[in-house]
Amino acid sequence: MNDLMRERVQERLDFLGIKPAEAERRGNLRTGYIREFLIGKKSSMRDGGLDRAAAALECDPEYLLGHQDTPRKDDAPVGDRAAASIRIVGTIESGAWREPGAAEVAGEMPLVAIAPSLQFLPKSLAAYWVRGDHAAGLGIPNGSAVTVLLKAEGSGYHEGDVVVAQRTNAIGDIELSIRLIAAGELQARPAVPNSIPPVSIDEAQIIGLVVSATKMFGPALS
Repeated sequence: MNDLMRERVQERLDFLGIKPAEAERRGNLRTGYIREFLIGKKSSMRDGGLDRAAAALECDPEYLLGHQDTPRKDDAPVGDRAAASIRIVGTIESGAWREPGAAEVAGEMPLVAIAPSLQFLPKSLAAYWVRGDHAAGLGIPNGSAVTVLLKAEGSGYHEGDVVVAQRTNAIGDIELSIRLIAAGELQARPAVPNSIPPVSIDEAQIIGLVVSATKMFGPALS
């Protein structure tokens, strides 16, 4: 069982794109707790740290123990592509200010199926088209579809997270952009350095965490 548990801990670390030290910080675990388990120095997590480790790895403890097949018990089974389909709800385009709800009507936008959405409940996800190259430096080029894990403002965000940020101007129009949380700012890190200035976290509302990006093709991107 320990070998399976180590495999699943490493799988969740890889999926989240974090190191053991970051998971330890997120779970309020002592330094080295997860790393020692992975290298076999620690034989188990049954000393009270399992629940905190699972929370840091965004899964149920039962998944790490091998008692269930999906990270969350209510997740869609792998291969159930219909359950993983998330509707496109809008367009992310830095510098484009739109009236709220005017750009796209959610009910008319297509569904997209993106594999990482299988790790989360569909009701907690939204998807957006990305136009322009403002996030190309983050590996999200023009014409991508991003899946976003929706979270409450200020909840569960960390240095290095890639998020969707919303700004509102004086007349109520909104701009959506993809930003990197770094040094207390929301940075675009564009393909052309410094072409898009960073935004203070206080100046924008964080809509959610980007959990996947997929290059899409077809007339919907025109």
